[in-house]
Amino acid sequence: MNWFFEPLGDFFLWSFKGLTWLGEHYFNVVLIVIGAAMTIWWMAQMARHPKEH
Repeated sequence: MNWFFEPLGDFFLWSFKGLTWLGEHYFNVVLIVIGAAMTIWWMAQMARHPKEH
């Protein structure tokens, strides 16, 4: 199974290298912005498809 997990681990290490320039506190801000964007998208989807009774 190393053929699967080693490249997967390398991918995750590569993908998080871009976050190091954000510093300690800015990463939290990025997570908050992503969460807010997903919440707004979800609310827009709920408004577009109202529940029928």
